[in-house]
Amino acid sequence: MSTYYIIRKEQKIKGADDAEQEVGTNFSNFKKQTDGVVIAMTVSSPQGDITFTSVEINKPIDDKIFVPTMPPAKK
Repeated sequence: MSTYYIIRKEQKIKGADDAEQEVGTNFSNFKKQTDGVVIAMTVSSPQGDITFTSVEINKPIDDKIFVPTMPPAKK
């Protein structure tokens, strides 16, 4: 059965010495979310693995988080 999910992404990046190298990222552990979107719950790269335990899509959020705040003045 073909799902056509993206299971690997390869890209060229420049290192500190301006040398290009190819880096691969693998996607696995696909889960269908409540709204029908399928998401890779595990992302693996040379830097390490990330595993998501849950994903919330289009969850309402408070607009206040987008209001900049000034840090308290130092005394």
